[in-house]
Amino acid sequence: MDRLSYFIIIFVISAFVCPTSSLNVIHQVNRTPLEVKFKNSITRFNPLAEIVRNSEKLALRNCKEIFRWDQWNCPTGDFLQKRTSNILDKEGAFVKALSAAAVIYSSITNCSGNFMECDCKFNVPVEDESQIVKCVDHIISLENLLVGNDNSVNIDTQGYAQLHNSRAGRIAVQRALKHQCKCSGYTSACSIQTCWMLISSFPEITSDIRKMYDHGVKVAIDNSGRVKRNIKREALVYLDNSPNYCVENVIHEWPGMLGRQCSRRRTAESSLHERRSCRKLCRACGLKVKRERVVKEKPCKCKFYWCCDVQCEKCSELVNEFYCH
Repeated sequence: MDRLSYFIIIFVISAFVCPTSSLNVIHQVNRTPLEVKFKNSITRFNPLAEIVRNSEKLALRNCKEIFRWDQWNCPTGDFLQKRTSNILDKEGAFVKALSAAAVIYSSITNCSGNFMECDCKFNVPVEDESQIVKCVDHIISLENLLVGNDNSVNIDTQGYAQLHNSRAGRIAVQRALKHQCKCSGYTSACSIQTCWMLISSFPEITSDIRKMYDHGVKVAIDNSGRVKRNIKREALVYLDNSPNYCVENVIHEWPGMLGRQCSRRRTAESSLHERRSCRKLCRACGLKVKRERVVKEKPCKCKFYWCCDVQCEKCSELVNEFYCH
């Protein structure tokens, strides 16, 4: 078995996308006699283990940022629980799709080393757009080996939802591929071009998956007990209703919205979610918005010293902060 195959199996065992109880294809991989050997290979091939760890951190960091001003703000414990849980609410669907995207993104952006061969080479000259086609084929193959496919007529509702969301994550990465060219030479005819393949940043991919989350669809069952599969791939699918995030849940250690900070910042940098945060976090939960005046320190009167040193003073500033009350 080549090292790419080791890489695929390591990701499967790491259960980034599907819990081991939901898909028959995953069970078949985990039941092989080589399971222990594959697990041990994580320690032998440190670059692979590093990619696995980094992809989880990448997904969690971007999840927190994209949901910063939502009722569910992607707390670390909840993210890790939803990543492997069989309970699939709308937020769990997002976590599954984002985790799949992070694994694929991390693998193709780190596959230029000696431990893995692939067809995704970024920021190097290419002859034509065929390099993108090769990279897409590689991504699809990686995904199929990682989570299987949804063509089986025997797949259950849970399995279908898991695969659909994992595929949505792959599609987001695939759409992030770009082919860019620049004219070379001294004529304006652009007869000579230098081209290369690029990929969008992972925050942009996360934003794409967030749009899929916003258009999420609850999986329906027809009269025969089969899953209705006429769901667009641009939408995530979920099985369970989300809990009421407005109120405290002691069992799940959820604090509710009371005391949650919102924002009334109106700048070019503030997102639509931030601008609407007081309405979504407080008023939508029957709470009022309370303003607090707090003193904060920030760097000021900065001076540049040759060659490479910047020294600043600390200045106090009275700012408004807003909380659900």
